[in-house]
Amino acid sequence: MTQERIVNRMKKAASLLLCVVLCAQTCLPVYADSENGEEQTSLYGEMEPSQVKITGENQIVVFHLYANSTIKLAGIEFQLVIPEPFTFLQASTGSEIMNMYEDSQTVYWMNEKQPQTLTEIAAISYLVPAGTPEGTYSIGAAKVAILEENQSWQKFEVPITQTFSLNYEGYTAGLSALSNETSAGETVNINVAVGNAAETSFSAAELIINYDSDAFAFNEEKSYLGTASVGDTDGTLKIEDYGRDKNFGSSAYILAFDALCAGTGKISLVSASFGGGETAEDRDLTLATIIADSIELNIAKRTFAVTLDEIFDGPSSATEGEDYTFTKASDGTNYDYGEITALVNGTETNPVIGENGTYIIPNVSGPVTITGSRTPKHYAVTFAGNAAEEIEGAAQAVYGTDYSFTVPTVKNWAYSVESLTIGGKTYTGYTAEEGTYTISGSAICGDISVTVTKQQAQGTVTVEGSGAGAAAGYTPTATLGQDYSLTLHTEQGYTYAVTAEVGGKSVPVVDSGDGVYTVKEVEGNLTFTILRTVNTNGVTVSKYLDLDGTAVWLVRNSVTLDDGHIPSYAGAAMYWSEQYNAYCALTIEQTLSLTQAAAQVDITDGTPVSVDYGMDVNKSGKVDANDAQLIYNIYNVRYTGFTEQVPAEKYLRADTNGDGEVNVADAAAVIDWLLKQQ
Repeated sequence: MTQERIVNRMKKAASLLLCVVLCAQTCLPVYADSENGEEQTSLYGEMEPSQVKITGENQIVVFHLYANSTIKLAGIEFQLVIPEPFTFLQASTGSEIMNMYEDSQTVYWMNEKQPQTLTEIAAISYLVPAGTPEGTYSIGAAKVAILEENQSWQKFEVPITQTFSLNYEGYTAGLSALSNETSAGETVNINVAVGNAAETSFSAAELIINYDSDAFAFNEEKSYLGTASVGDTDGTLKIEDYGRDKNFGSSAYILAFDALCAGTGKISLVSASFGGGETAEDRDLTLATIIADSIELNIAKRTFAVTLDEIFDGPSSATEGEDYTFTKASDGTNYDYGEITALVNGTETNPVIGENGTYIIPNVSGPVTITGSRTPKHYAVTFAGNAAEEIEGAAQAVYGTDYSFTVPTVKNWAYSVESLTIGGKTYTGYTAEEGTYTISGSAICGDISVTVTKQQAQGTVTVEGSGAGAAAGYTPTATLGQDYSLTLHTEQGYTYAVTAEVGGKSVPVVDSGDGVYTVKEVEGNLTFTILRTVNTNGVTVSKYLDLDGTAVWLVRNSVTLDDGHIPSYAGAAMYWSEQYNAYCALTIEQTLSLTQAAAQVDITDGTPVSVDYGMDVNKSGKVDANDAQLIYNIYNVRYTGFTEQVPAEKYLRADTNGDGEVNVADAAAVIDWLLKQQ
């Protein structure tokens, strides 16, 4: 194609592009404030030209400031009215170029010795950049002051401006991406938007796109090009398309690029031309106005998957060129670890031992696999007290395995477990049944010491059941014919049920209401059974969010516990919510009754973690519209359930208004909060 023909095509296309339509608003004259009774000059403004067609290049617009009659001007000063993204070029009065004060938008000219005889007292030139967004703009002068020969300064407080509208005409094209962030090794999609307010579709197209070939490789297989053909040469894509009608939209074409390395990379739309099927007979393609001509992407370092044995804790991914740090699992102090093996990209690497029990794999270059072995620790068990030699129990206990010891039953003797410590700390969570005491394997985190005493008595007193630990220190004998009282040291959050038998027959137990339980006139060996159950009176359940075929249910537990204890649901610690004034947990089920929910509630050791309702739903450390987006994704069921990236805690944070549900009101609350920060 000859250069002349190319120029003619571009001229023809330019005539169909953006058009700035200057509104023909009447510019009423503005009068100065009168200070001395002199006849005042009025001013008005006009725009030149009255209509401007944007050709995809920068344009110049001039605002003329006129007096109502010819005056002898000795001085003038005014403040420029410059809308974004316009640029001020110059201001002149007559044949003189006006000056501008430093660090201001105010221009001036003054020469009392040689005043100019003028009607047009100022001309202000503006640059209108190519691709200026649609909208309404005003240009002109404000706070105008003029000095006529042999008169005092006249000040005009009302701005003298001209308002015009800028609207796109013809074809437009631009680039966009869902995010300006990606990682090396990932594929990023660049959307090519095509539009034309006067048309419903296009048929033929030609686009030239440049990209940084050091940062990206074009991936035609993953691109959406429809019927188009593409040429890829040294960082330049040329796309040619024809055939059936195609819809306008923000992603008329989707170009896929593979990020090659960390850093930044730019993708630019150099030119775009389009045509309808009926124009092919006698016209060239029409040059489009490029609205968004480039996208610069930040390319993070490549990340690699980490396969981590469950006996370790650490992130699920590692960053190329950086150190990867992992630790023993949270219960690792109760195990003896064997050899630790690490493979990086299939090559064995020895982890470096860091501070505070950490292990480090330096300078990761590929996928990481970490394996190892461990065995549970063994702890010594000792018995003390005057009945120590009669206790049956192994000399060692193993973490993770329940440990039991047996206290004998001897006629006319009463045996009592006076104390039980694990690792030097008192432990009362054991159970007792028919003289056999059992310690849960998960509680065996140190050496065990048991003190058992015996006393000769007419009647023995034994305590059994899941709540036997609450009666620690009780008197193991009862005087026959007299009342016997048992005092329980209960823990908050539990309900205790106490029954008693004498000689194998049930007898009444009087509950005084303060933890003291009494059997009247004991007639033989007395056995108390204490059943301890979790108090679920404060448990409620409600639907939190509908999913596809299931739902997320909110379980709340209004309960007061002793320090160091927190409620759990389905084996996991519940969160504390100030908004609900209760502990809470989320679970995914088709249906969930109060009875089913209460059956999953228990109590465990720990410190409660509070749900943060500070609008930082995604826990990024900053509140922005992505937190509202995450809420939107949640209530639009973008996720099938809880994930590593979107765990239950983020679902809880999403209830920003505290109504026990996640919906559009919670996303709106985030946006309202952001708007109030301005």
